[in-house]
Amino acid sequence: MNEIMEEEKTTTKKKINWKRFWFWLIFLIVISLLLIIYIPNRIYSRRKAVLSSCSGNLRNLGIIITNYSTDHKGHYPQNLEVLVEQKYILELPVCPVSGKSYLYYSDGWNSTDFIVSCPNPQEHVGSQGPKSVTRLLYYASGRGVSGGYTPSYVDSFYNLGTIIKIYSMTHGGHYPQHLRVLKDMKYIEEIPTCSKTKKPLIYQINGWDDDDFTIWCPNPEKHNYYGSKSKLKSLYYHKGEGIIEVEK
Repeated sequence: MNEIMEEEKTTTKKKINWKRFWFWLIFLIVISLLLIIYIPNRIYSRRKAVLSSCSGNLRNLGIIITNYSTDHKGHYPQNLEVLVEQKYILELPVCPVSGKSYLYYSDGWNSTDFIVSCPNPQEHVGSQGPKSVTRLLYYASGRGVSGGYTPSYVDSFYNLGTIIKIYSMTHGGHYPQHLRVLKDMKYIEEIPTCSKTKKPLIYQINGWDDDDFTIWCPNPEKHNYYGSKSKLKSLYYHKGEGIIEVEK
């Protein structure tokens, strides 16, 4: 009887195998770290591939629309469905994230430019990094695929004008009343400023139903005319005319 009790005591007092414990603990920590690194990178790679696919769709549509204009004496199609009807493309591509159709802007038959825009750029989250958000994704005639605007006044004017046109696509053809509307609705991060004085650009429309807009530089005299020593009297972007520089 005493022998049996002694055996039970020895089994209950059996030592823990610390070497095995630490081995499995370190193993689990290493596996967890690898998963923490691998999973976000895997997600990022997939999102980047989707963004690349969406950009490719925009680029291809831009090329097809340009080819259409070549065959139609410089005129752009009135809508994207015309490209299918006239056999320029078998079917219209859609955004690979949402499956929604791309937005198209052209200011009438005699328009000098066009824009094809992703309908949901904000859904391309994490495409440029884990926390990045794509605010805009579009193809503009003569400028290719883009996603924002840059500080130089030429790009600021052109890209802000494009952003305003993209806004009108999803708002029944209406332009924003103020530039801060674009900021509030996440179309831009900040209201663009003059590259010389950092003062906000001036935006003007005549009302909600106006079909025209102008973006003015607040201090044109700070800019030279085509790189010369002559200063500018006026510097602005007009929807139908592009950038206008008036020499003093």
